[in-house]
Amino acid sequence: MLLSLGRFSVRRKIDLSPLLEYLKYLIANDHLPKLTLAGGGDEADIALAHDIVTSLNLEPHVRIEANFDFERKRKLYAATDLFVSLADNHQ
Repeated sequence: MLLSLGRFSVRRKIDLSPLLEYLKYLIANDHLPKLTLAGGGDEADIALAHDIVTSLNLEPHVRIEANFDFERKRKLYAATDLFVSLADNHQ
């Protein structure tokens, strides 16, 4: 499983598009990864993430988990094969 964990926010510098487009490329080339997009955020930003996944027809390959507790976060990390960081804030 691939995991990207961060805040869902249209105001932050996190763009889901490159990752989801690459996921489509992998699927088209017979690789079938599963991606979990996880993090906190308000309902509108989480809904936008769902809309992007749906518009790219990636629902079978992408799961979105939002606003969970620390124990769930620990379990997500433990189940992850590869962590993907989308933040482009280079501080």
